[in-house]
Amino acid sequence: MADLERTFFALVPRKASLDKLARLQSALAEADTEGVLRLVKRENLHLTLLFLGNMDTKRQTTAARILSRQSAPLSHPAVPSAIIPFPPGNRGRQSPRSLSLMLGGDSPEIKILHDSLEDACKSAGFQLEQRKFRPHITLAYMRKTAQAAHKKEFIRRIVETEPRLLGELGAVGWEPPVLYGSKPAKGGSIYRSISISS
Repeated sequence: MADLERTFFALVPRKASLDKLARLQSALAEADTEGVLRLVKRENLHLTLLFLGNMDTKRQTTAARILSRQSAPLSHPAVPSAIIPFPPGNRGRQSPRSLSLMLGGDSPEIKILHDSLEDACKSAGFQLEQRKFRPHITLAYMRKTAQAAHKKEFIRRIVETEPRLLGELGAVGWEPPVLYGSKPAKGGSIYRSISISS
């Protein structure tokens, strides 16, 4: 059986935005007095544009060709709208899986790019999951071993400081879109960028 990788299109923040995101993660870590969080590594911070599922090399090459026709850089940065437990709707609940930076609806370029990639992939015969597109960057995962009460208290503290944290972060600028393959590993997934020649 061919070796399969979880494959997806993504946007990676520019260095200046990555620096600010790292500072935001540091602020979250300082607020995490109960050890609830496992921060996403800086090099893994991204926005998933479209998840393609598990793919072999042949399908990844097709996806890379699709992306090569879509890879103009985005001209406008995205303005963060909230820091929330994920999936959405978990704010204040006891067992969220992750903490994400949501990006506001004032960034139509991202949605347009997502829709364009989705249409191209469907035309190429890809079977895509039916997922509502919610632009976000996962900042941290909630440890499964953390107590529910500790998670709830941490989320309460973040909600209180959210306006200040978002103000310090500012808008997020992007590198051109990329195609990633990922495999699970201890301490977090390992990502590799896929090009037509890879």
